[in-house]
Amino acid sequence: MKLKSLRSPMLLSLALYGLSLALPAFQFLNRGEFNTVPDGALTLMPGWEVLALGWLGIFVLQFAWFANVAYLVSLGLWLGRAWRAGTILGLITIGLGLNTLLLFVQELPSNGAGAKMYLQSLQPGFYCWMLSLLIPVLWCRWQLRQGRQNSWAS
Repeated sequence: MKLKSLRSPMLLSLALYGLSLALPAFQFLNRGEFNTVPDGALTLMPGWEVLALGWLGIFVLQFAWFANVAYLVSLGLWLGRAWRAGTILGLITIGLGLNTLLLFVQELPSNGAGAKMYLQSLQPGFYCWMLSLLIPVLWCRWQLRQGRQNSWAS
């Protein structure tokens, strides 16, 4: 199989990932008297901001940001034609990404003064991000079903 045949789905995945950074990902409800926005106001958080600040989620037991790291590794496994390892890591990536849904039942600190944010809705950026994480899993699994051998980790 030529590298060109691997490129199209990977480019689609990377394009969706890039699009997810440009689009709004979450809509939050803000609560608290010391907030920088009015109490009860809804704010949109773009994907690039989620990527930049998401690592802080570990302090509130939110691990979805680490799906980005696993995604990059799964792309490397894809290029290395490690279909089985790519499928397994891709499934772990999807699981980490779905950890985002716990934000609906968590409160997040909005600032250091005690203001809180509550997730109200998922926006298009989130769906593009999840779809970009799903493509490597589907591609690697399809390659396994086609019986294509890889150089290692089969």
